[in-house]
Amino acid sequence: MHAELRRRHPGPFFDGLYVTWDDLRRDPEETPAGPAVHEWRFEESSRFERHLVTWHVLSRGGVAVRGPSVAELGIHTDRDALARRTRENLATYWTPTGRERLAAAVAVGSRGSRRLPDHVGRARRHPAPPHSRDGRDRVQDRRG
Repeated sequence: MHAELRRRHPGPFFDGLYVTWDDLRRDPEETPAGPAVHEWRFEESSRFERHLVTWHVLSRGGVAVRGPSVAELGIHTDRDALARRTRENLATYWTPTGRERLAAAVAVGSRGSRRLPDHVGRARRHPAPPHSRDGRDRVQDRRG
């Protein structure tokens, strides 16, 4: 299947993971590694994209192709844990060294590579964990 996708649509990559409905109902940190495709490479046992950001994105915008609807499925979400893990990531990964890695990756990307670091993709999908909503579905920071 993935070889056929690559043949018909060579770019962009068709990345993804395979999960069960039960996997989606649990904290992704507690789910086992499983099948995934990343940059056309299939892996039988991978942690690729098995994290709270993915679960939150699916819970908010997922589309059921077969089986229960997203609402009926009860995808595990934990906004407090997502906010905490995002802050931890910002405090550890986004150090000066992390910013240098990102700048280097973007520079390589501007020379022809379409690959950007995975965390850049995450930022595009879910820019920040919201602390509150203002009724118009816009994210507000802690100051209101």
